[in-house]
Amino acid sequence: MLPNAPEPSGRRKMFVCIPGSGLGYVGVSTVTGEAMRFDDAVLNVDGVDTKMADLPLTGSYRHDAVAEDSDEYIVPVQWITAVD
Repeated sequence: MLPNAPEPSGRRKMFVCIPGSGLGYVGVSTVTGEAMRFDDAVLNVDGVDTKMADLPLTGSYRHDAVAEDSDEYIVPVQWITAVD
């Protein structure tokens, strides 16, 4: 969980934007669980639990954090709608 961040209570919507892409908002989702550090995140991909850091990601999701509260975090979501 993010330091000093409240635990998810109820359903929270997340509006996703890709800055500088020219696309603007690309999706809307509902948060389904707690935030977790990128390095600790394990996702179920095709029925196999896999560390997110080990997946062949196309974006640049890493930076050198100097403290836990400035590290990369992810949050599980259920997509409501997204741009194809």
